[in-house]
Amino acid sequence: MSRSAQTAVEMLVLVGVIIAGIVIVVPAYLDNNSKVSLTSAVRDAADFAANYVSLGVEGKDYPDLNDAIRALNYQPDGIRFIGLNVKEEGNVTIVTLKFECLVECDEARVGSDLGQSIKSYLAHNNGEFSIRNGTLIFNNQEIWFNVTVNSVWVVVR
Repeated sequence: MSRSAQTAVEMLVLVGVIIAGIVIVVPAYLDNNSKVSLTSAVRDAADFAANYVSLGVEGKDYPDLNDAIRALNYQPDGIRFIGLNVKEEGNVTIVTLKFECLVECDEARVGSDLGQSIKSYLAHNNGEFSIRNGTLIFNNQEIWFNVTVNSVWVVVR
């Protein structure tokens, strides 16, 4: 085999190895990036909801959060966002949101209001989310929320 043919074969092998590496690495990176985007967007929405309700002042743009404010009897600093967990089950992603109610309240009502407002906030303020048949969709997966307020939890789909 001539030198130029050997160099060409070596170049083809090298290009093949590079392409194989890209094919293996890129899908895993994109999948991980999608989970980070989901977690970041939901954390932002939950933080916004808790801060809005903690102000104790109703506004016209967020009726579900206004209901939560009434459920907390307009108490400032009545609720706090603690954290979230994301778990995939088939074509459904379940996001568990944890809130702490610092005043006496109807935890189920507040949890439902927070979950509905987070769902609405994501659908209207983030282009990656949409509502299909009443369910929040992200990357062609349904997003369900398990919203926990103190020890009471509600499911929002």
